[in-house]
Amino acid sequence: MERTLNKMCMSSIVNSELVYRVLRNCCHCGVESFRFFNWARSNHPQYDPTTVEFEELLKTLARTRHWETMWKVAYQMKSQDLPISPSVVSFIIEHYGKHGLIDQAVELFNRLKNFNCPQTAEIYNSLLYALCEVKNFQGAYALIRRMIRKGSVPDKITYSVLVNGWCSAGKMKEPKNFWKK
Repeated sequence: MERTLNKMCMSSIVNSELVYRVLRNCCHCGVESFRFFNWARSNHPQYDPTTVEFEELLKTLARTRHWETMWKVAYQMKSQDLPISPSVVSFIIEHYGKHGLIDQAVELFNRLKNFNCPQTAEIYNSLLYALCEVKNFQGAYALIRRMIRKGSVPDKITYSVLVNGWCSAGKMKEPKNFWKK
């Protein structure tokens, strides 16, 4: 791939917008997207990646389950003092949950301060979703208690995620009992 890109003589047009568009259009090609991103960075000194391209690559790598490479990219962002937005962290946590990797989701949640990313309601809701995906409702209750204790206010999405989790697990009594508390 890199040889073909080099033969195309694209040096004059490689910029943030082009890289972002390619990454976005290749959102299901994790390794290839990573290789393209590295090619753009290493072969074009005028190209300086922004948070937008880094985050798009993180989402692609999470979507395609290239977790180790995703973490390498995250640490590259950290080394360049580029923040990771709460929405991208939420996306990653949800994908960990969809694939049953709850320990990794919790680990990311707990390591957010290392990436200068606050634990927002959106991130709490994503971890709640991940916990419900693996049917860990004890953990979900504990997370909601922690959320309240830390001063983050549960919103309608919080309750919607919890109720949907219960219903998908066939637990129809829990939503009724929860509202009585």
